[in-house]
Amino acid sequence: MNAIASRAIPLEPSPDTRLEDELDRLRALLDGGPEAPAPQRRWPPLAGLATRLGLDEFATDLVLLLLAVEVTPDIADRLAAARDDRHRRWPTLALAQTLFGGDAATARSCLLPSAALMRLRVVAIDEAGPAPLPWRGLRLEEPVLAWLLGRAGADPLLMPAWLPLPPPLLLPEDACEAEALAHRLGSVRPVPRLRLTGPPRSGRRALASAVAARLGLSLVELDLDMLRTVAGGDAAVLALLARDAALLDLGWLVDESALDRNDRAATAFVQLLRRALEAFLVLLDRPGAPGVDGAIAVDLRAPAPARRIAIWKSALPGRDDVDADFLRTLVGELDLGPREVALAVRDAGPAAAPAELRRAARARAAFAVDGLAERVVPMVRLDELVLPADTAAHLREIVAALRARALVEGEWAMVAGERGRGVAALFSGPSGTGKTTAAEAIAAELDLDLWRIDLATTVSKWIGETEKNLKWIFDAAETGGAILFFDEADALFGKRSEVKDSSDRWANIEIDYLLQRMERHPGLAILATNRRGDLDPAFLRRLRHLVPFPFPNAGLRRELWAQAFPRTTPTAHLDLDALSGLELSGGSIRNVALNAASLAAARGGPVEMDDVLHAARREYAKLERLPQGMRAGERR
Repeated sequence: MNAIASRAIPLEPSPDTRLEDELDRLRALLDGGPEAPAPQRRWPPLAGLATRLGLDEFATDLVLLLLAVEVTPDIADRLAAARDDRHRRWPTLALAQTLFGGDAATARSCLLPSAALMRLRVVAIDEAGPAPLPWRGLRLEEPVLAWLLGRAGADPLLMPAWLPLPPPLLLPEDACEAEALAHRLGSVRPVPRLRLTGPPRSGRRALASAVAARLGLSLVELDLDMLRTVAGGDAAVLALLARDAALLDLGWLVDESALDRNDRAATAFVQLLRRALEAFLVLLDRPGAPGVDGAIAVDLRAPAPARRIAIWKSALPGRDDVDADFLRTLVGELDLGPREVALAVRDAGPAAAPAELRRAARARAAFAVDGLAERVVPMVRLDELVLPADTAAHLREIVAALRARALVEGEWAMVAGERGRGVAALFSGPSGTGKTTAAEAIAAELDLDLWRIDLATTVSKWIGETEKNLKWIFDAAETGGAILFFDEADALFGKRSEVKDSSDRWANIEIDYLLQRMERHPGLAILATNRRGDLDPAFLRRLRHLVPFPFPNAGLRRELWAQAFPRTTPTAHLDLDALSGLELSGGSIRNVALNAASLAAARGGPVEMDDVLHAARREYAKLERLPQGMRAGERR
């Protein structure tokens, strides 16, 4: 142990003279004066520490002695003189017993592992040397010393594991529930446990923060992965958490719904926190999770659209420019809970324009499924699509359904519970007829992210893995407000087969799971297939929109050719009527136009009919089809 005097901290002047009275008593005792009793009214920080940690009089006097050598060099000098050794300037248990009296058993009990001074890491013992415990040097732990001197702060070992929560955003009825819960928890001994179950964005954190505030505590969420890296192991973590909770008036929150149940070490660690942590603990989990002994349990439901609108209004008091129509559209597109709403308003600023609020809300509704999906950046809008009139109208109906969700599901009460919340659509038609482009256009129209699900990584040969991957995708999409796009959906949503072996049974279970999730999914999921007949009929019944994408007729093909070459591309004498005779889909027309432009650029001239017809011949060969509508004069 380093000499304590080497880290002496100057004592700041204080109008309260009780600390000086305490220090004068110590000086007299060290100088060999008569034993003096502890003052009836002790220095407030010292008395506060004793109350918070449950210290008896001897332990409190020991803390005072350890504090004194930190802040007053003359007491450290007296200590060295009393022991006739200038190098031995730190207190010992034996010295404290000599100064303050009391029997050896009482003094020794202060440093037992179960005593508050050791259990909560208030005092550190010099482990160097062979001296028996009563003669080993003692010192205050740095955070405790800082707290006594009015410089309270979290233990630096724990700070990386802190996830501070925003101020609770509650409606009046939630505040009443928080008050009732706090009253119940206030009578629980030794330490209360609160367990909140419910889906994401159901307001669990907001309610937990409000309950903690009514108990006089600030709630901090813990990052379990970071917490498990704290030096000293589980015992050290429990001690530091309990000490910070006692000194800083904190409660801790653990999100068990994010826990990997297959991680036995993490599960055991959470069970240890439940059982042994000396502090208010809030546990979050999903509905239906196993109960927790000794915890007061509350099950929350996902907020209805009207409630989510009310949450936004609560976060934006006095904002008359944020009208009901804007909020209906916002909650219909982005399913945010109280925490995300509070953070979005903080990010944008309480005076931000509606467009800025929506941008901040969208950023808070981030969708993340690493490796299972790729983000598609929309390059076209609905009014730029070349589609049959009925197909184009159907796409606009889907957009309207998304924008009207809050009104239809909330105020009109057309949807009860979670079933039927989803706006699922099937795009069916030959390859290249615009299914993917239409999905991009819908995303652009709604200003939402579009994610194409990577079937190669989602579908697994291992039993249960496909279901696990899809659960992850749907859960993330519910949180992020993203549009899911399943291309070649028949690979996932095919007809259920006759059960001949365990693989067939698991495949059917996966399809059943998907049918249920599609029905409950609150966002938009778009499925595209070239083979509608291969899809399970039960699955088709659960879709709200079946949108056909037929092969384009000559009139539509002419429009597609008219858009195929931008104005910046030089062209010469292109016969759109003749090109419309080529029986190609929109995707093939784009390929032909790009290849024709490459041919023209290679020879340094504008795109001519020969270039287009030559590229069309290559496209027909790729499709293994006989050329249709080709003229005899094409360049070979």
